Amino acid sequence: MSLLWTAIGLAAALTTAGACGALRERHPRLALALAVGSTGWPMLVPAGALFGRGLVAVFSLMALFKWIQWGPGPSGHSTAFRIWHFTAVFDGRRVRWGSPGFDGATGLRALAHGAVFAACCGALRDARPGPGLAHLSLEAAAWGVVAPVALVGGITEAVRWAHRLAGARIPRIQLDPWKSASIREFWGRRWNRTVSSWLREVVFFPCARSGRPSLGRWLAFAISGAIHAYIVAFPLGLKDAATMTAFFLVQAPLCELDIQLPAGRRPFAWLALVGTSPLFVHPFLRILIPP
Repeated sequence: MSLLWTAIGLAAALTTAGACGALRERHPRLALALAVGSTGWPMLVPAGALFGRGLVAVFSLMALFKWIQWGPGPSGHSTAFRIWHFTAVFDGRRVRWGSPGFDGATGLRALAHGAVFAACCGALRDARPGPGLAHLSLEAAAWGVVAPVALVGGITEAVRWAHRLAGARIPRIQLDPWKSASIREFWGRRWNRTVSSWLREVVFFPCARSGRPSLGRWLAFAISGAIHAYIVAFPLGLKDAATMTAFFLVQAPLCELDIQLPAGRRPFAWLALVGTSPLFVHPFLRILIPP
């Protein structure tokens, strides 16, 4: 029954996003009302289905994200394109089209990420942490760092592979985040580039253009924290949502310090990211691993 309601919640979220895209240019206020209303779809999923609630929460934000990103005035894009863009986990405006093809490299990356994620789930089967950070074991914390990288990488590469069969060339959404040489490179250029591009476009660039780039970075992390708090609050409640928010809020001062350091600051970046990761890993594992 939980799987059924999760599927219904996902269908409702995507349908609402598509309707929002169709209405965005001619009826922006109605589209905004739909986007705001979409944030309630996780309530369809039973409270005990933690992963299902979290998954539906992710997709329930898409309509509002894309509404904000679209901007005012006519765009020249068709209704069909707007529906596709609003329901996609990437920015449809950045897609390039060519002849359909089989992208073996992307398929292999998707399979490799999937295999790593499956290994993480197997290792974590009996390692669900308790309600406090003190209940997070070192082993669970280590696997919990790898699991979200593998999960997001596997899903996004699978999406890119499937679209390539139809001729759509989607830029890589995860760009080997483990190669990051700084905190700013990790968040701004390699990790979930769909969201980081959205934050740059909507939050950072307006602040930077007014001469306040530091404020833009702080606001970007604060908004990212609020986004993740929303996703975590539905399955786990406010306490775990606050823990997740704290992870993103602490990234802002770390990023500011990282910028001041000389070149070759990879050790500091990874010490900072791994050192603060329990704040992210703890609620993530409580959602991922069934009670």
